[in-house]
Amino acid sequence: MRLLLIIVSLLFCLPIGAPAALYTVTKVDDRLYAAIVDPVGPVASNAFIIVTPTSVLVAGAHFTAAAAAEITRIVAGITPLPLRSVILTHHHQGCRTIDFGFPPTVEIITSTQTWGKLKAEQQPLYNHIVAFDKELTINGGKQTIMLRNMEQGHAEGNLVVYLPEQSVLFTSDLLFNNEAGFMADGSARGWVQDLLLLEDLVVTNVVPGRGKVTDSGGLRRFRAFLQDFFTEVLGHLERGESAPETVQGFRFPPEKNPLHFSGYQRKSIEWAWKELQKQR
Repeated sequence: MRLLLIIVSLLFCLPIGAPAALYTVTKVDDRLYAAIVDPVGPVASNAFIIVTPTSVLVAGAHFTAAAAAEITRIVAGITPLPLRSVILTHHHQGCRTIDFGFPPTVEIITSTQTWGKLKAEQQPLYNHIVAFDKELTINGGKQTIMLRNMEQGHAEGNLVVYLPEQSVLFTSDLLFNNEAGFMADGSARGWVQDLLLLEDLVVTNVVPGRGKVTDSGGLRRFRAFLQDFFTEVLGHLERGESAPETVQGFRFPPEKNPLHFSGYQRKSIEWAWKELQKQR
């Protein structure tokens, strides 16, 4: 019995291990990395890491304090170069504790619409802010980093990041690759139009907001899903059904549903119903 108590006490003294990683890092191209989130984990969106000859830029959104801290650790594990800038691709109004966790030494680059949303949260933000309207090009040494404000889509003022030399595109949450994600903001029509514009780019690798790294085919597949989803909701709307009735009667072939769609389905349908009603 005494031996058992000793063993138990020793077990309690042992470290239980580090918390589960929030991101899984995948190398996309030379000096380019995707930080992929667990689809059922606490972080909502993938991030994109760009290592230039002098510093590091991170692009993404939905950065909790824990996510910001882990991204900072991931960058330190990749390179001794400093994390200089975060390209904040979008922000959803009302998320007052999200996207405020980076140290003040990090510059935030974002759209004017997203900057307006951050200010409306009335949270202290000590970072230097660079906000732009339409397009911004950053000379990253041997690579050009092009930022484009898609304006509508997933959220007002959402940005994409395109690296023409490597033919790599980071869409953030404009694209979910075979996984469901948050669909209750932005513009239904604008989202489809944004994807059509992105399909015209020459891309080899596409880093989505959720799911694994894909290619231009991933853009087309997700656009097809959105169009089918909106068509189904529109059919209920044209039959005079309310939003709750549309949620109740919504039918979609299981093979068309991305992973974990059931967790997002009700809010997505309610948002699509309101959006499509405004556009009638």
